Amino acid sequence: MLKMATLTLFLLLIVAACAQPTAVPSQPSGTSSHDALLRRVKATLFLFPPAERATLLIHLVNADPASQSVEAGEWTQEIFHLTHELRSIERMDVEASALIAYSRLDSASALELLRRMEISSSPGNGYDFREKAASQVFTRFLDGHPDEFASVRDAMRKMGDTGIFPFRAAAVIAHRVARHDHQHATEIVRDAAHYYEHAPRTHFLDMEFASFLVGSAKYAPAAISKEDLRLLITNAMNMPGEDHAAWGSAFADPEKPSTGKSAAEAFLSGLLPVVHSVDPELEARLKEQHPALASMRLRKGRKTHAAQTEFSSAAAGIEYPPIDRSAPLEALNEIHSLAAEDTEKAMKIRAGIQDASWRAAAGADIAVMMNSIDPERANRLLEDAERQAKRTSDPQNKLRITAALGRAYMKLHRREAFAAVISRMFRLADETFSRFSHDAPKCAWASLPGARELVPLTREAAAFAPQIMLEQIDNMQTPLLQTHLLISMLEGMQPAR
Repeated sequence: MLKMATLTLFLLLIVAACAQPTAVPSQPSGTSSHDALLRRVKATLFLFPPAERATLLIHLVNADPASQSVEAGEWTQEIFHLTHELRSIERMDVEASALIAYSRLDSASALELLRRMEISSSPGNGYDFREKAASQVFTRFLDGHPDEFASVRDAMRKMGDTGIFPFRAAAVIAHRVARHDHQHATEIVRDAAHYYEHAPRTHFLDMEFASFLVGSAKYAPAAISKEDLRLLITNAMNMPGEDHAAWGSAFADPEKPSTGKSAAEAFLSGLLPVVHSVDPELEARLKEQHPALASMRLRKGRKTHAAQTEFSSAAAGIEYPPIDRSAPLEALNEIHSLAAEDTEKAMKIRAGIQDASWRAAAGADIAVMMNSIDPERANRLLEDAERQAKRTSDPQNKLRITAALGRAYMKLHRREAFAAVISRMFRLADETFSRFSHDAPKCAWASLPGARELVPLTREAAAFAPQIMLEQIDNMQTPLLQTHLLISMLEGMQPAR
């Protein structure tokens, strides 16, 4: 009897369980799913070699909310430990990327680490990778510590003592502090002039200093010696032909072919205001040697931070050419900037794109804008993109189109269509990333086909379809991309910062 009662109870429980609706996993609960993903990522880090582990840690620092800045600091310290096993150039690049990420959370610690970064020992054009991080670290430090300019200046001088003075970052900070303390800007100009005067002469260093002068010499022209300015101009005029053209071509009118003479005059026109303030005698001689300079009128072009652009684009208010809408990326960026009611303008821009895959991707983006106004036309654009994705054989073109379709279906809340596109995209991204990543520097992972398209889409889709995304990530065969995508899921689960 006891056995019969037990069996009866067991059968009743089975029937009751079957009567319940099947639980369909939806969006994971915020804290628990975030913590579970973070634990999963951290548990796999030790499986990767140093260079790959460093890129994953940098990605984690970027994904980490400010509330966990202590752990982010530990990750950053680990990155610096790992980089000692890397080649010189790769080491510097990874460390700079780590500091940029960490400075968002703890700018004071990032500034201290910046001072401790070793300079690159490899041959080349002398580029100091610390410059890559300096501008952002300095700016974020002053955002949080506005009265501690001395710490930033000390870091600049330390960089000049152990490598290359950060001319571009110095230009940004000089422009910033000059608004409320002209003396600080003057000190930066004096420091820049000092380190240029005592540094080994290279074409690269001449270019960096010239760029700095264009935007910052006005704060302390007396700090610029006539000897240094004359040497800079002499070096520029005596550069080998190819280097000379590279310096000057972007100064000249982009619609006119650049000659050696026009390149030189375009370069000189950028420095002419500095020459006028520092050495009027040199100015007169240059105008005599280059009559075109005497007739040049320096335009008040749009303001440009010298450290945020190349020297050429910052000089003398050079005017920029209009957007080339036949260039696919430019066209897509313009479409993305349009309001929903500008669909006809967007369609005209799309029509000017000559590459079929880019045109299809643009159509998918426009379909989102158009759906509420003309849903049938929007569907035709999506169908055209689907056809082009099947037609093209190039994996990068396929990825570009499927990424655009994925974004469109997500924004239009078409879950089934999104799932179908994502399934195809993950398989292709897995294969393509694996092929391209063999010979590429590990620090370039985010720019490789597969990661380039899938990482931002994963971040956006983390809240829309978390289970779909996690299932696809679990099925990946490339561990590095798989783990980066898990971190992208973490990013997508974070509240907007």
